[in-house]
Amino acid sequence: MTRYRFIDQHSQRYGVRRCCRAVGVSPASFYDWHRRGPSARAQADQRLLAEIGRIHRDSGGAYGAPRVHAELQIACGIRVGRKRVARLMRTEGLVAAIGAGGSGRA
Repeated sequence: MTRYRFIDQHSQRYGVRRCCRAVGVSPASFYDWHRRGPSARAQADQRLLAEIGRIHRDSGGAYGAPRVHAELQIACGIRVGRKRVARLMRTEGLVAAIGAGGSGRA
C-alpha cells in the first residue's frame, strides 16, 4: 500500500495532517495525488483485469496465471508479462481450481 493510499484510508479517523506527518509526506503532495486520479498504468491494469476475469470465468475457474497469460497472448493478441498477469490475479484472489485427481505424484 502506498503512503498516499494509507492516508486516504485513515484520514477520516485521524485527519490528513496527522496522517501525513506520521508517514513523512506533505499535505500538499497528498492533495495533489488525490486530485490526479488513477495513473495510466492503473487504468491499463483495470482493463487487463477485466479480460483476465473473463478468461478465468470462461474456464470455469480452472485456469491459473500461466494459462490465462497464454490465452491473453494467443486468443486475444494482448502482449503482457506473465508476472503482471500473476500479480493482477493474486490481487483479485483468482486462483486455478485444483482437480480432485491431482497430478499423481506422491
